[in-house]
Amino acid sequence: HLVDIDNDTDHDLFLLSNYGEIYFVENLTVTGIPGFVSKTPTNFKLYQNYPNPFNPSTMLRYSVPEETYTVLKIYNSIGREVKTLVNETKPAGIYSVEFSATDLASGTYYYTLQAGSFIETKKMLLIK
Repeated sequence: HLVDIDNDTDHDLFLLSNYGEIYFVENLTVTGIPGFVSKTPTNFKLYQNYPNPFNPSTMLRYSVPEETYTVLKIYNSIGREVKTLVNETKPAGIYSVEFSATDLASGTYYYTLQAGSFIETKKMLLIK
């Protein structure tokens, strides 16, 4: 399935495999592998998770244009941290991370990317 998972104007397309893997597609050629996409980004960006709402898992995607210490965390609706998905130095690239919420209750959750001085938060909805 080819989809634009972030609905922005840069027309990135992604191939979703039957196994939940996401591949970046450029000129109808797969250029990435699960977890890392080979297109080099020009800015920091946190994309909207897909699917949203989700049950029980969703993919989170982010880009870092340079090597930097990167932290991606999940918070519940009252701001309590529930999971750390990434906590390491990452080289420049576009990354995807699966978030499994099998042990969490339905509700609104937030995910925050901190990479260098860049910080962005987005909202997602878990429906069981």
